[in-house]
Amino acid sequence: MHLNNFKKFFIQNKEIILLLSFFIILYSFHLDKFPNVWGDEAWFSNPAYTLATVGILGTTMKAGGIATYTYWQPPVYLLLLAGSFKLFGFGLIQARMVSVALGFLTVLFTYLLGKRLYNKRIGLLASIILIANPLFFYASRQVRMDIAVACFTLIAVYFILIALTESKPLFYFISSFFAMLALLSHPNGLMGIIAIILIILVYKVDLKDLKLNLKLKEIIFMISGIILPLVPYLYYISLDFPEFKNQFMSNIGGSPSNILINLITEPTRYLTLLAFLYTINYPISFDVMVIAGIILTMSGLYYILKERGFQEKFLMIILLTHIILLAMIVVIKLNYWYLAMILPYWSILIVLPFKNKIKLKKLRTTFLKITLVMFIIINLFGIFLLIANSTHYNYLQIEDEVQKYIPEGSVIVGDPTYWIALHDNYVYYDHTGANLTSFKEWNVEYLLYDDHWNTSDPTDINQIAIKKFIEQNTTLIGVIPNRQDPGIGSMKVYKVNEKS
Repeated sequence: MHLNNFKKFFIQNKEIILLLSFFIILYSFHLDKFPNVWGDEAWFSNPAYTLATVGILGTTMKAGGIATYTYWQPPVYLLLLAGSFKLFGFGLIQARMVSVALGFLTVLFTYLLGKRLYNKRIGLLASIILIANPLFFYASRQVRMDIAVACFTLIAVYFILIALTESKPLFYFISSFFAMLALLSHPNGLMGIIAIILIILVYKVDLKDLKLNLKLKEIIFMISGIILPLVPYLYYISLDFPEFKNQFMSNIGGSPSNILINLITEPTRYLTLLAFLYTINYPISFDVMVIAGIILTMSGLYYILKERGFQEKFLMIILLTHIILLAMIVVIKLNYWYLAMILPYWSILIVLPFKNKIKLKKLRTTFLKITLVMFIIINLFGIFLLIANSTHYNYLQIEDEVQKYIPEGSVIVGDPTYWIALHDNYVYYDHTGANLTSFKEWNVEYLLYDDHWNTSDPTDINQIAIKKFIEQNTTLIGVIPNRQDPGIGSMKVYKVNEKS
């Protein structure tokens, strides 16, 4: 009986099951080789590792000393990382597995949302588009919380859709709960919350009678979904509120973002992003991909303007809210992983013309079908190219290189990128924000100095002091030429001279 039920389930869902299986294979392949490890991955892995091993969500690389509490980012994604480390041990693959799992859920709920809004065909096509997108591929394989925001927001959107169409209070609870998980993964999760509020206002406010058509039970369930994850977080920040204010607010306040300037320069910033992607990808086919993407987007928008039904309004509210808020908040569009928050809804948008079975008799539908297939193939080609170009990348090689010059157990200051590889054998601090006082407090014995140390204002007093310290108080003992990251150059190994 159970076997028959399984066969029936597989037959009914075989397309999405096969698609998700393909996702697991493609997105897990060479997980330690692409993308190249960078600073944020170490910074987010560090407090999660500390929690998994010591039981404290503390940042050990923090300039100025070890932070007992990590407040500069919300904790949900860090807790997921810690859970992975606790279950599977620590490493780059174990860290990135979390993002792959969140990407998996994002694909699944893109399918479910597309199917719920329209039909199975839309859900499947949107999922294929999402899997084939190199930007989504990147976001789902790096140790950052953008994919968590995308995943949790999408789940919240899916359940608010069910709540609105079926009027079941439980779904209001589930939606608000996951919306809060998105916010408690990264402040950008606020975009999803605003989108959901707008949807509720559009569909539940009677402007004629100025009446909110929400039952008290639905409101209570919605508030409960917010409170459940929020209360533990409020308790956590209450443990050291001054430190929370110092870390979190300085991190947010340190953003160079200016809403007015962002809105004015938004078209230019997207053109800059396209130019950047053009240089790192496959120039000839990239042009074709961009043109195909524009055609499909315009076709989807035409469909929405033509239909103007419940589904179209729902989709456009979500999409426009994210696009507008991303324009207002995110200043650096070269950080293209932020776009992962938009991609599920955009993927549904561009396949809307294919809601019904395509009739090959019509020239327009034939052209769109060819455009869609070409778009998918070129995107997949881009993903395979990214993997192929990183085949020889070996992040852990830096450990062997450093051990040639520095004895195990030494105290090192260097780029945070190296922490994951070196944390086992060394006491490792991030150079960001480090100064001569922190060098003394940490009893620093070695410096790993590369171009990342010298990217700030050359007139910066702290940088000048560190350069002077290196000239007068250290000895160059080695140069590591192969850091694996293109354009960075060599890394110099300095030994701090013994104090007289």
